[in-house]
Parts: sequence; C-alpha cells; structure tokens
Amino acid sequence: MVWKMGCAFAALLLAAPAWAGSVGTIKTVTGEAHVQRGGQNMAAAPGLALEQSDAIVTGNDGSVGLTLRDNTTLSVGPRTSMGLDEFDFEPAAGNMKLVTSVARGTMMMTSGTIAKLAPEKVSVVTKSGTIGVRGTRFVASVEE
Repeated sequence: MVWKMGCAFAALLLAAPAWAGSVGTIKTVTGEAHVQRGGQNMAAAPGLALEQSDAIVTGNDGSVGLTLRDNTTLSVGPRTSMGLDEFDFEPAAGNMKLVTSVARGTMMMTSGTIAKLAPEKVSVVTKSGTIGVRGTRFVASVEE
C-alpha cells in the first residue's frame, strides 16, 4: 500500500514541472515559429513551458497551438506576433488575470477558467483597441 501511494506521489511530482513557474505549454508547432523571452529567441517546440511576458512569433508558414494553466487555448497563425502580457491563476486566493496582445497577424482564443469565473479579468489588446472576453471563442486579426 505504501509503495503504491509513493508511486502515485512520484508520478504527480514528475507531472508538476510542466506547469511549475509557467503560464502554459506549447502543444503544436508547424513551420517557422519562435518564442521571444527576455531579449532572446528560442525555437518554439511542443512541450516548451511558457512564461509571463513571452511573445510567440510565427513566420510566413508558421503556426503555434498552446494551452494556458487555466485551460485557455490559443492558436497563433502565420506572420503573427502575440504576447502573453499578464497571467495570474490562483482561483483559491481570488487572483485571476489574463492579458494577451496581438501586434500583427491572427490569433484564435477559446477561453478557459479565468473567463468563466472572472470574465472582466480577461482581455486581448490590439493596436486599435481592446477585446473584452466573456467566455467564448473568437478570432482576432490585426493588419500590419
């Protein structure tokens, strides 16, 4: 019995680092795509943990699918620059916020737990305005 519980606990510990200190994870990548973090570029790859203030940048043939800790999903299309500006997901403490920005290109969002529990705390910023998210799926397209 103790050994089985120990194995289950070990499995939980091994699974935890995927979210530990991150806001989400890249799930899919096609074509040219990278993540800008602290002035550095790194290749976008499935399993890469994302941090607050990361930017996802795709090339002419690039696309990236990612899932945030609150189960928000984002699909980033070709020739897009999208930032993960603010993310806070501690529902037990009442702390929830999601702010993304799209400088150019297209992004589709399917809202997760933050938008369901506190829709006023979710927004997408573009150069011509801000989209308030109220628990839905939508596409944002920003011309260069």
